[in-house]
Amino acid sequence: MTFAQALYGWNIGQLEQAIRTTISSTPYNGDIEVSFNIKNSKVYIRPHGRLSRMLSNIWLKILLIILLIYPFIWLYKRFHGGGRWEVCGGAYGLKRVMPIGDELPSYSSEQPSKMVGVREGEWFRSWEGIIRRSVVGRYQSSIPIPSPDNEENHGSLFGYLDGY
Repeated sequence: MTFAQALYGWNIGQLEQAIRTTISSTPYNGDIEVSFNIKNSKVYIRPHGRLSRMLSNIWLKILLIILLIYPFIWLYKRFHGGGRWEVCGGAYGLKRVMPIGDELPSYSSEQPSKMVGVREGEWFRSWEGIIRRSVVGRYQSSIPIPSPDNEENHGSLFGYLDGY
């Protein structure tokens, strides 16, 4: 069984464009590629059996494929073991509108509501300074920067991001 996780609520395309524009506003002249890659978004759940535990070992699986034994194991698992189930998942909103109070959510515009979460403009405002300084300083590291600085930026061009 596979449990898949997804994020929603932000306009990632506009955020990537804002980051590209920030990098372009620095003296950097190289190629610019900006993308948000979601990793480890799936959790695989296997039955507690000897066959499933053995097939979790990638080297054993490769050996069985080379010896042409794996196709028979796959057929056994598929038809005798019940096949694949991919019925679970979770979606996590980076921002969403929630009704205020104990009322049930409705789709009318008259219901009082509040924004919950971080808007993409708020996120970008907190990271814009460190993105700019990292590009100018040619910072390179395989270790992610854990948190942004809180330096204010004035005169930015990113009023089109929600929350900027």
